[in-house]
Amino acid sequence: WAIENVISYYKPLIRPYKVGNHFFWSNFNIPNFKEEKRGIRRDKSTNKEIGLVFNVHKSDEYCNLFNNDFCIKIKWEKIYRDSLSDSYLYVELTKPMRGPQDPVILSKYEFNFDINEANNYGWLSKDKKFFSSESLANYLFKILLDKIEKELE
Repeated sequence: WAIENVISYYKPLIRPYKVGNHFFWSNFNIPNFKEEKRGIRRDKSTNKEIGLVFNVHKSDEYCNLFNNDFCIKIKWEKIYRDSLSDSYLYVELTKPMRGPQDPVILSKYEFNFDINEANNYGWLSKDKKFFSSESLANYLFKILLDKIEKELE
């Protein structure tokens, strides 16, 4: 998870990461960014906005990380109310459509909840690659950023 807010007037109770004029709190390490004037928010060659938005649906059934061109939709599926057996994350990379049309699904991923040989909890992909929650978040974030970067070329 990650929480973002502009730098506040008051000192925060929990020490945040600082990037530009924003505070971030997360359960994973946020690397130091080399700051450039507006370089994080705009592609200088096209001046195209590449800002990302994260939201959690009211039902808490899914969350989205998106910009105007692409979206990563993550849905938690659990079969049993009191067990994580057979539970998984269903992830779609989509191209949102304007109007009433459904988004175009570019790729789909499924990750089953699992415990590896070292007794670490995490997610197992269909091709049997094990991810911690943090490494899975980084992996999915990179998929989205790579797609955005390709679109900007």
